[in-house]
Amino acid sequence: MIIKVELQKRLQADDRSFQLDIAFTSDSKRIVLYGPSGAGKSLTLLAVAGLLTPDQGMISINQHTLFDHHHGINLPPQHRNVAYLFQDYALFPHLTVAQNISFGIKKGWLNPRKASHHPRVQKWLTLFELGATANSYPHQLSGGQRQRVALARALVLEPDMLLLDEPFSALDPALRDRMRNELSELQKQLNVPMLVITHDPADVAALGDAVFEIRDGKIASTKMASQPT
Repeated sequence: MIIKVELQKRLQADDRSFQLDIAFTSDSKRIVLYGPSGAGKSLTLLAVAGLLTPDQGMISINQHTLFDHHHGINLPPQHRNVAYLFQDYALFPHLTVAQNISFGIKKGWLNPRKASHHPRVQKWLTLFELGATANSYPHQLSGGQRQRVALARALVLEPDMLLLDEPFSALDPALRDRMRNELSELQKQLNVPMLVITHDPADVAALGDAVFEIRDGKIASTKMASQPT
């Protein structure tokens, strides 16, 4: 797996402006973008997902071009085969656990009740130990269960890469540690590439084989797992 990101984006709000100028390449399956709030981490993740259009640059995963300003390529999010996990998980409150997971399947959104019985949905219910809550609604779940549902909904798509936006920020400290370890083990088990953004050094230590520190819209430093701390 190789991801290449070269992007420039200027944002203007009233009398303030922000220049994003990010460039990195990695063949790691555990990539972390690390830095303080407002550094440009989320903007970078949104650009990879296709939810933000850069002014210049290119983005590719496994030589599959997602965005290339020079050649006029800008694939819509649904054609990028990446899965984006939002900070608040963005579960549908009116759908059950199984129906939320099934929503990601092609045409599952047309009839989530029927799609909830799809074999792939049952697979992730089992893997994430969510079978007992399959017919429950998001408000009936714990924070850890909601995160598992969101992860299952993302992974049911069989994406080329999983994009995680501060995945543990909504959890209390004790649950955060447990879910961090669970995600690390899950990634190793499934071998799915992931790109994580965080401001938490504990996330970096647990999940980052390739770490790119972002400050003021630029890559400030790079560290690989083989490098000493």
